[in-house]
Amino acid sequence: MIDRSDKDKLQDKTNDFVKKLYAKMEIANSYGIIISYSFRELNQKMNEENKSRQEMKSNNQVFFGPVNFTLETYFSFWISRIEVDTKNKIAENATIEITELAKNYYSINKDQYIEDEQIVYDIINENAELERHKISHAEKRFLSRTDPELLILLDRLEEKMTGEYKKGEKLTRVIIISKWKSYIPYEKISYNVIRDFIDNIFYNELITKILKNA
Repeated sequence: MIDRSDKDKLQDKTNDFVKKLYAKMEIANSYGIIISYSFRELNQKMNEENKSRQEMKSNNQVFFGPVNFTLETYFSFWISRIEVDTKNKIAENATIEITELAKNYYSINKDQYIEDEQIVYDIINENAELERHKISHAEKRFLSRTDPELLILLDRLEEKMTGEYKKGEKLTRVIIISKWKSYIPYEKISYNVIRDFIDNIFYNELITKILKNA
């Protein structure tokens, strides 16, 4: 038997889901992504999508997802696609305000847009000798798989700082000699930054605004 408090929580979650869903559709409608969102139209779109996928399968074309959607699975697919299309439309028609906010987002999150970097560091070995190492931005991906604890330490420490991390059963001492980073200029990736800003902040703010005014 479901406890009443659990039932109330489930009802609250359901209500929140439905409210956010309608908010997303309202935003999509305001940007011309969808005109209406009736059950009949949704069912029609599902049948059209299923027919298209069946034809693609017959022609040995590549596509993602099932050959035939159920109404439930298509609904999730439809909502996801509406979100992506809406965010793209906002980015493609970004206002001056959104552009300026995106520039600020870039300044705060510059480490997402690193062009290259280099960390020079020493490791003190078992014989108390210094081993000089150098790692680039591309090489950090490999290190994240082979020695993630070391990578965390290298990112955390600043120049001339010393730290330790556990490698196997032993503590290994690391000394940072130098660090530098270069960033991809905003002008080169402005659309990507705007899209990231919309995806991570602006779109959610639109939803929150609609829910507050509901």
